Amino acid sequence: MAGEEEEKNNHAAEVTYARLVSHFSHHRTTNDNNTREDDQEVVARMHSLSQVLEEFTGPVERRTIGVRSVVHIAKKLIERGGDEENNVEKRHFGYSIVQRLLLSKTKTSKSEEEELFMKNEFTNIISNELRLTSRDGAKVPYPLKSKVAQITAEFIKREGSTAWIAFSETIARMLRSADAYECELGAIIARYVAEDVALHSDEVFADKVRDLLGGMTQTIGEVTGAMREAWERHFSNNNVAAPEMQKASENCALAVLEAISVYAEWAPLVPLVRSGLVDICCVALLSNINESACRAPAASAIKHVLARKPLPEDVPQDDRAVVFMAISSCVRAVATHLDVVLAQEYIALDNADAYEQCAELACQAASVQVLHTLSRGEQHQQHQHQQQLELVVALLERLAMLVRIPNLRSLETVLGAWTALLRANGATVPKKGHATTTSSMAPPYSSSPSTSASLKVLPPGAVPALLDYCVAWLRAGGGLAGGMDPAGTHIANEREQWEDTFETFEELKTQWIINRAKVMEVIKLCANLDPQSASRKLLETVDGALEWLKSVSTSADGGEDSGDEGKACILEGVQAFTECIMLVLPIEEPQASSVVIEIENLVTKALAMTDQSSQSGGIRLGPQSLAQYAKILECFGRIGLVRPNLAPLLVKNLFDWLGTVAAEDVSAPPVRGKARVKRTQLARQKICSAMLNICATVPEALNPHLEPLAEQVESLRSTGNLTGAERGTLAEALLAVATPSGPERVIQVLDWLLAPVKSRWYSVETGAVLPLVANLTTPEAFMAQEQQQQQLSNVHWDLFHDVQLLERCMRRCLPGSSAQAAQKVVQEAPGEQQQQQQQSVCLILEHVEWAILLATEMHRLVRQIYTPGLQSQMVSSNLAESLQPSWEEYAASLKPGKLKEFALEQAENQNATQLKVVSVRDWLRVLRDASLNIINLVLLHASEMTYSNPSIAGKMQTVIATDLEAQRDDQVRTMVLLFVRPVLSRCPAQFRQIWFQALVAPILPDLCRRVEAGWTIAGANKATLSTTGTTTNEALDTSSDVSTYATLVAEAYSERTLREISRELGSILELIVAPDGTLGRRTKSASTSDTEKDAVAGGKHLIDWMCSQSDVQVAQIAIQAGTLALKIDDLETVSKAILFCRGLVAAASAQDPRIGEGLAESCGGEIVLAAVAALSKSLNSSLQAELLSLIYEVLTKHARTTQSVPHAMLCIPGITESVLMNTLEEMSKCRSEKKATGLVKNLLLSIPGEELKILATGDNKKTISAIQIPTNSKRRQSDGGHASEPVKSSWTENEVHAGFQLFQ
Repeated sequence: MAGEEEEKNNHAAEVTYARLVSHFSHHRTTNDNNTREDDQEVVARMHSLSQVLEEFTGPVERRTIGVRSVVHIAKKLIERGGDEENNVEKRHFGYSIVQRLLLSKTKTSKSEEEELFMKNEFTNIISNELRLTSRDGAKVPYPLKSKVAQITAEFIKREGSTAWIAFSETIARMLRSADAYECELGAIIARYVAEDVALHSDEVFADKVRDLLGGMTQTIGEVTGAMREAWERHFSNNNVAAPEMQKASENCALAVLEAISVYAEWAPLVPLVRSGLVDICCVALLSNINESACRAPAASAIKHVLARKPLPEDVPQDDRAVVFMAISSCVRAVATHLDVVLAQEYIALDNADAYEQCAELACQAASVQVLHTLSRGEQHQQHQHQQQLELVVALLERLAMLVRIPNLRSLETVLGAWTALLRANGATVPKKGHATTTSSMAPPYSSSPSTSASLKVLPPGAVPALLDYCVAWLRAGGGLAGGMDPAGTHIANEREQWEDTFETFEELKTQWIINRAKVMEVIKLCANLDPQSASRKLLETVDGALEWLKSVSTSADGGEDSGDEGKACILEGVQAFTECIMLVLPIEEPQASSVVIEIENLVTKALAMTDQSSQSGGIRLGPQSLAQYAKILECFGRIGLVRPNLAPLLVKNLFDWLGTVAAEDVSAPPVRGKARVKRTQLARQKICSAMLNICATVPEALNPHLEPLAEQVESLRSTGNLTGAERGTLAEALLAVATPSGPERVIQVLDWLLAPVKSRWYSVETGAVLPLVANLTTPEAFMAQEQQQQQLSNVHWDLFHDVQLLERCMRRCLPGSSAQAAQKVVQEAPGEQQQQQQQSVCLILEHVEWAILLATEMHRLVRQIYTPGLQSQMVSSNLAESLQPSWEEYAASLKPGKLKEFALEQAENQNATQLKVVSVRDWLRVLRDASLNIINLVLLHASEMTYSNPSIAGKMQTVIATDLEAQRDDQVRTMVLLFVRPVLSRCPAQFRQIWFQALVAPILPDLCRRVEAGWTIAGANKATLSTTGTTTNEALDTSSDVSTYATLVAEAYSERTLREISRELGSILELIVAPDGTLGRRTKSASTSDTEKDAVAGGKHLIDWMCSQSDVQVAQIAIQAGTLALKIDDLETVSKAILFCRGLVAAASAQDPRIGEGLAESCGGEIVLAAVAALSKSLNSSLQAELLSLIYEVLTKHARTTQSVPHAMLCIPGITESVLMNTLEEMSKCRSEKKATGLVKNLLLSIPGEELKILATGDNKKTISAIQIPTNSKRRQSDGGHASEPVKSSWTENEVHAGFQLFQ
């Protein structure tokens, strides 16, 4: 029978081989005609070959032919001879078979004898191929040579350090060969082994990694020495050999450099340096041979060497000196290379890549770690130390020159390096309004306590040079983030060059926004380090901008050539620089008096230049440039701290500007979306924002002028020259100015601001909201303006702006300690509470009642619009789209690509053609969100009064429950985010039962329903896509239909919303079980009994919540929600569900008489199955420890006391009763929870199938750090001096690949 089976296998192998050969031969006959039919045939042929490869090398249970036969076929395929072209493809396929067999994690045969035979076969194949490939030399194409190297590396990875040590002699011999082709092959193998084994070893177990690295460390001297000899031999042959051999030598030298680059990342540093490979890389970096190819691996190797951690203290001094000299050589080579690159003219389309690579290398060489080493090393030799300092200075000078290169990508890297360097030299960025400097206006680099221990290696003039370069960048990028056109200015040509290096304008804008933030950070650090240079540059820059504005305004064309946008671009760059300097400049210090005088004169000049009543008539500015001019004045607001007389002048000037800019459509909605932004509206908003920020920065200086400011605001409002949004901004400004006068003055300003709002929408006599609010929130009211079909009524927008004003006022006067006030109420004694009440005054006390009534009524009315009855009326009024998310919201959920572009295009079209729909949607959205925010703010201001009032809690429950099912998923998520979670997280412990019952009871069942239904639909859609084989990208490529795009956009938005509400469900569960932010575990001084531990470890909070529920079904839904959340494909949700389930397990173990003993029976089994299901998903690989710990807790606490837990475990295929009992017995003997959890892991790994394959490999993906000191010492011996065996992992390789078919 065995002979018949072998004969059958041989016959199948011969047939399969013949079929493969025919594939390659047929490819030769049909490859000459390039037709569509031939292309389809090629695709079909490649698909057939892929199937054959899967049949040969796939999982053992799926293979259709024995492994011996597969190896036999592979050997025949890689035989040399026959047609050259067919032979190459045929051999490549044979190599692929061998490689896939080597990559297979399961053993290729059943018996050890057969496994040994296969090992010998692989050894013979590799040895033979190495010999023949080296012999054939130039005849072997690079793809085949690379495949030979790959299978050699895979074999070494499979067999471990023994194989590497055996092959290292062969590799070293190949590297020392005079034949360039053989030497190149040896270098490629050395590189692949290092890459696959040492660097990217995700698929190798930790013990094998250690074993292989140990073997590679033992042979490091031999291999690196051979690499050095190979480089020296073949690098010198480049100039003397024949052209053909010269090319081979260049390729060999390149392969050696690539291998060195990989070794430089992990190899022990001392032997690597002593081998001379680092010097080779320095030479290659500065050489002219094969520039683009050789310099890249050389630069990569130098970067790896410079990035290595400092040597430990116990390293001998000789070794430290060698490494120090190598680092110095690397830095010197980098500095020389920078000279070469910087000497070239920068041409974006020609040498941009070279500049970017050079910038990365320079930044690594100028890292803080390297500069510390150079500036403090070898200090006992003064001459050498001085040379190293000069080298550091030279490098930094060149690094500063890189800042001026007009390459946005390299700029990001270089600025990141300068940020680290400036911080290492003692610079800091103060918080807004708290400017402090390192040198305190003293001469730069003077000694001070904060900088005595800093790096202090900046060359003289570095800070002024950086400031010059940064100002130039901000000027050139002015207006880019806002999409403004700099036509007519000197920066237009430079902007065009930037655009040439990016495919789209959006890519350019995104990169500039990133770079601008880095530029501004560097400016702040420079100003903090050298305030004198910063102040001089500030005065020079702003004064230059003012003179330029004056010159273009007095020119013959009145500045028309520059245009308003061009002026705005220039002023935006000046404004960004001014903002950075003024934030950091220590103007309050006595040493800054002269600088303050100059700034005062500059501000006075700026104010005078815009005075149209002056003799010169003032400069002429359009809306956009005026907005930027206002922001410049805003930046100078801090001068009011030392010159109080200037603050009122600044604000007065801004008020004058506001009066000169026409207020178009005062009752119109606020601008949303760039398509609807009007320049005058934008200018007015920025002017108002400037006033607000000045008032918030220097309120003390403006406090005496509060009444005149209020009169100006009222004058603008009464004359119809103030929009609703502007009124809200100026209201915040008045509140900021009133703050220094104390609570009473703030209350007066609040009453003055909110009295009109209250009288307009609330009746004091009836104590209820006026019916006008309800009348506005109907489909009929939306369509009442027949003569203005594209706009809502003015009354609608009055309510819109009044609600926003109420929210902004409450937020502005919110005390900083109010968020904690509610928590402190129950912790203080009655006398302390009374004293606290006297100290903390509720500023909105007079407005609490009507604000809550108005907010709750608005929220109810807005929700009512989404009910089926009113939805049908909206449809009949052609306003159905206003009840759907906006296209801007759709676009926000999408990644850059075709779908996002489509959504933004649709948003622009809708904003232009369907203003009524857009207006109604915005109106409903703002009223809905603002009402929730107002209620939340009221609870913050009056926490003591509101949290203790059960009637308010009942009213909030009504707010949540009303028409909840009719709301969209994203609306429910917004309600939980803005209202439910903040209110519950701040709730004092004394009132938790009241508020948790009120808020959680209505929202939890609804969230569970939505999440369960949503993931069911998502799973069905995923199954449909996998059946049809159509991806989103394929659908986009094959269709240009608008409906297809719209459907895909809606699906993407639904998926994002589903994940968000799933996370909100997890957050609610987390608040239930851990309202204090932790599971509430007691300290070691507390009782250590298991019952009390379970009572406080989350179980107590959960039991309290369950007992507070009037409906038992809500508690049951919470339990179901916990197990449901464990099964969801979202990492954040699962992590929160684990916390809740741990609380459930603790609650079931607490033996609380209020809940009886049925909790463990009802939830224990479900938790186990849900946790095992979560373990089977690779998405949860980072949560394996937590999930295994959860299963361990359930098994140890409830496996012997309930029926549901063991029943659930026995429902999983592969787990028998005896296996389960043995595991439980072993767990009971373990004193270590970690070891007991390991037993649970081993139990699950014994399950058949592949679902738990991730459990074996997920936590082994560890990065292998570089080895600093090699060790050739023997392993520690124990047990009577016998060498200990290699450390065995907690599972075998067979167990790793075991899985299970999860019981559903």
